[in-house]
Amino acid sequence: MKYSIIEEMYNGERGNGESIKLSKRYFEKVGELSDVHKRLLETLNDEQKADLTKLSDLEFELEDEASIEYYKEGLKFGLLLFAECLYG
Repeated sequence: MKYSIIEEMYNGERGNGESIKLSKRYFEKVGELSDVHKRLLETLNDEQKADLTKLSDLEFELEDEASIEYYKEGLKFGLLLFAECLYG
């Protein structure tokens, strides 16, 4: 059978967040982040805890927005590169 990226995308094997393998370093940083967050929560009052939670949520939202834009730009660049390769 001939390889097909379209079939891989359709089957959920490519082109989605769940199929991206994250590095060991990424998971180490997630652990560090979690540890710091827990330590901070132990030292804060309720109002400060709410502020920290809001700050974390905003950072996640910003990262999500940036990731979407990087993805779109990367896809556009790849398609333009492909078109130039095909048509000169």
